[in-house]
Amino acid sequence: MSSAQAIMSKSLPSLDWGVGVGVAVLVAGLIGVGLAGGAKVPMSMDIYGELGPVDPLDVREAVAPYLGEGFFGIDVEHLEQRLSDLAWVRDVQVQRLWPDRLAVRIEAHQAVAAWGEDAVLTADGHLIWPDEQPTAVLHVQGPPEQAEAVFADLAVVVPALPLGWGLRGWDVSATGDRKAEVTVGEQVIVLEFGREPVEEKFRLLADVVLPVLKPRLLDVAAIDLRYRNGFAVRWTASGQAEEFKQ
Repeated sequence: MSSAQAIMSKSLPSLDWGVGVGVAVLVAGLIGVGLAGGAKVPMSMDIYGELGPVDPLDVREAVAPYLGEGFFGIDVEHLEQRLSDLAWVRDVQVQRLWPDRLAVRIEAHQAVAAWGEDAVLTADGHLIWPDEQPTAVLHVQGPPEQAEAVFADLAVVVPALPLGWGLRGWDVSATGDRKAEVTVGEQVIVLEFGREPVEEKFRLLADVVLPVLKPRLLDVAAIDLRYRNGFAVRWTASGQAEEFKQ
């Protein structure tokens, strides 16, 4: 035995197992008495996750009424539902940490586009109605029931835009007719797709339309892709439309 071990063995008397079990039972009994007597230890809270647009003050206000309920008194499912109702909250998990801590993990919605006057299209393809819309490059107009269809179309359109083009606006009617506003530098061009699959219309745009219009692209105000065998162009200067057939 080393000198350090000798010192430790003299300083700390060995614990008799019977005494140890007795102490554990006593502590458990005291906790049980405290709980039976209604004792509640106030909880404190830690917030985790990428909150993004979620306001931490809103989270704290929602949780505050529960903190006085004590470790065993908090209704975790009810609290999670209350937090899920907050604007921008996509997912929430609440966990109790003994003896007096509450861990709240928040996952926020990611905005894809502003929708109408007061809604937001999220990266899940759903609409939410926060107190304020974020500043967005893309703005969508259309009936709320078209949200999933619009999200699917945007997933095709955005990657397919030619280099240097940007998507500024997307309109969809109640009947499913779609129209886009794209930017080419400072130029704004309207693309009319109709109700046909946008994949087909973008193939037409890339393979036929752009090669034909490239020399005069900056004079283009709108391109109508609804034709079965061609397309039409409206020019910025004259406002007149011109048809091109394949």
